[in-house]
Amino acid sequence: MKFVSGAPLTAEDVKFSLDRLVNVKDQPSAYADNLGRVTVVDTLTVDIFPKSVDLPLLTILTAPSCGIYEKKIALANGASAAEDAKTADKAAQWFGTTSIGTGPYKLVTWERNVQITMVRNPHY
Repeated sequence: MKFVSGAPLTAEDVKFSLDRLVNVKDQPSAYADNLGRVTVVDTLTVDIFPKSVDLPLLTILTAPSCGIYEKKIALANGASAAEDAKTADKAAQWFGTTSIGTGPYKLVTWERNVQITMVRNPHY
């Protein structure tokens, strides 16, 4: 699986994306209330531990806010997954106008409440 940039998706990207979701503590982080520790096992494997085994985790991980994005590009645009990401992260607005995922389409332009232009992801 590759990102729209052509870079391969790695376990580090998954960990970074989920840690950022939890630590930014923005509205979407409510989806991650039961998300505990994320550990990289190898380049393609992560272990994800729920805080409580009595609450759902797989259904939460399918929420749109749990998308995985390319760590390198996110960092270059001000993203942070550190524990202080609530104040350190400067990428929220950038994330709303760009596409760095692995899906079938890449966001080209977005005029809020007007138009969205997407093109095929050649690496999908």
